[in-house]
Amino acid sequence: MKKKRAAIFTAVKVFLLTLIVSVSTVIGAYEVFSQKPIEITASAQTAVEDYYAYLDETKLGTEFRADLAELITETHDYNPTYSELRNIFKTSDADPNKSGNIIWFYTGTSVSFNGTFGSSSGTTNREHVWPKNNGKAFSAESEAGSDAHHLRPTENNLNSSRSNKSFGEVPQTTSNIVKQNGSTSYENLCYATSTFFYPGEGYRGATARILMYVQVRWGDKFNLVFVDSAGNNKTIGKISDLMKWHLQEPPTEAEKIRNEVVYGVQGNRNPFIDHPEYAEMIYCYDGESYNTALLNVVDKYDNYTPGSATPNGGGTPPVIEPDPNLEGIDGFKTAVQAIDGKTGESLYKHIVAALEIYNGFNEEQKESVAEEYASLKDAALKYNDSINGVNEEMDGAMKDLLTSIAVGGIMVLALFSAVVKKLF
Repeated sequence: MKKKRAAIFTAVKVFLLTLIVSVSTVIGAYEVFSQKPIEITASAQTAVEDYYAYLDETKLGTEFRADLAELITETHDYNPTYSELRNIFKTSDADPNKSGNIIWFYTGTSVSFNGTFGSSSGTTNREHVWPKNNGKAFSAESEAGSDAHHLRPTENNLNSSRSNKSFGEVPQTTSNIVKQNGSTSYENLCYATSTFFYPGEGYRGATARILMYVQVRWGDKFNLVFVDSAGNNKTIGKISDLMKWHLQEPPTEAEKIRNEVVYGVQGNRNPFIDHPEYAEMIYCYDGESYNTALLNVVDKYDNYTPGSATPNGGGTPPVIEPDPNLEGIDGFKTAVQAIDGKTGESLYKHIVAALEIYNGFNEEQKESVAEEYASLKDAALKYNDSINGVNEEMDGAMKDLLTSIAVGGIMVLALFSAVVKKLF
């Protein structure tokens, strides 16, 4: 009798295991391969604003900085390794006009990049915009030393010349030109003295925003602070020049797209790209000796959002007004052009980034880019069609597997019945 019960128990186990394996296979395959279509009418800007929804923007200085630091630290749920930056750069710093190329930071030079970093002139290197100072400022290849919001690809020769210098304006003379790949005749020159490094035009504001991100995200852990002079090791300057650049060169569409890419990897954002006004809210009111100098800079150079970064009534928080963002129209057109040649996840990210820009436009702006939007919409619809094809194939695969389960189940039940009849 015991043998009969054991045989029955074994048959039941076989039946149950067959069902479990079959169902798990179906669910696993469907979850892995099914993909979500792009919602053409959805606004990615809403998601960006939701990220900052719980910040109290009536606060200023160190109080607001503490809240912002907590936000971008708690949402920083993945820190890429130093090695993983090679793959991130392929997307985050991709040249939208030439497949397989990336853009070198500081100069904007487009170069081919297969993921290999080098140590000789003309090769691509990983630049710590806030100098690591041979690991004395912070870990050279982890945490702040591998944060994708922080590190950027640059030419090795130029990277070495920049060294641990602070950032500041220097005379744009022939003797101060920084060589890139051994040359002083490349486009968008950088300049340097023994103390300061002056990035190429169009990369000065981006440099300032990277440094502000690093100071907020990693400043408390590694004691990183700004000074209004040449810094050393854990200090960096010149913050009055950095604030000026931040205002003169507002966030570009390339920066915004990069912010989205890194956000997708790390889970946190560079807030000074999303909200340029946060720079004044923190660094003009944080109780440091440079506060008056920065307020003077803001008063003179504030032009990214008229009236947004000047103190109201002697120090109340700035009022943020909608920006007509005519630059955004050019950025949108560039973003649409960048879609050409993209596939898979890269195509998805570029379409969503372009839609984010478009959804921030008013009706007049939307009318002015109707042709480009039509191209964008067509690309999104084609992408969705391709995804629907994949999902339809998965639906068919699911039906086939369910049929297999049914047939297998019937066979197991038949076997089980035969065993029971024989035993009894």
